[in-house]
Amino acid sequence: MIENDLLDPDKIIANLNTKRIGKKILVYNSTSSTNDIAVEYATNKRNDGLAIFAEEQAAGRGRAGAKWISGRADSILCSIVLTKTQCSAELLSLTLAVAVAEAVGEIGGKSAKIKWPNDILLNNKKIAGILIETMPITNIYVIGVGINVNQQTFSTETSGIATSLCIETGKTFDLNNLFEEIIQMFLIKW
Repeated sequence: MIENDLLDPDKIIANLNTKRIGKKILVYNSTSSTNDIAVEYATNKRNDGLAIFAEEQAAGRGRAGAKWISGRADSILCSIVLTKTQCSAELLSLTLAVAVAEAVGEIGGKSAKIKWPNDILLNNKKIAGILIETMPITNIYVIGVGINVNQQTFSTETSGIATSLCIETGKTFDLNNLFEEIIQMFLIKW
């Protein structure tokens, strides 16, 4: 159960066994998009592995400019900066998609599926999305992840095609712990 609906960087990294991704975390109450902020940090190689969270986004986006809408503290809204990567955006996307699908499926108690290239489905409804932006400088990526966690309602455009972990399980989740599980799964796969 959620003790506090606000994201806490100390809780997120408390048990995170990482030397890179999530070693440094920034949390915003509200922003246009975590990817917009991450792009600003991506030009400095010292920010490799930086994870940026927001409790809400005014202009979250998915592939092909699609909007990502969520209520305050209802979803994981995160972007990760990778400045020292020697693999392709496709491999990063697939690796993260597998990690998110496995974590969401395990937590949701059902098998999650990947709808290539960037959607994660649970019970044939979208529960998560991944957006990778490649910076003009080679091998620098901003990875955006949105996961519907405690969201109960959706816009009329997405009400029949979207779901959340809360809807699927009847439980509410601590976003801090959930992100930690997903990053651990990503580190194992990558």
